Amino acid sequence: MEALAGSGVEERIGEELRSRWEAIFDDLLDEISPLAGA
Repeated sequence: MEALAGSGVEERIGEELRSRWEAIFDDLLDEISPLAGA
């Protein structure tokens, strides 16, 4: 997070952002499939 938004954001809400990202990503996993030949 720090590389994208800076150390201030990381310190204030880094854990919360990672948690939210994980929840959103988990919801999308069923919609993801590898490309042919992958």
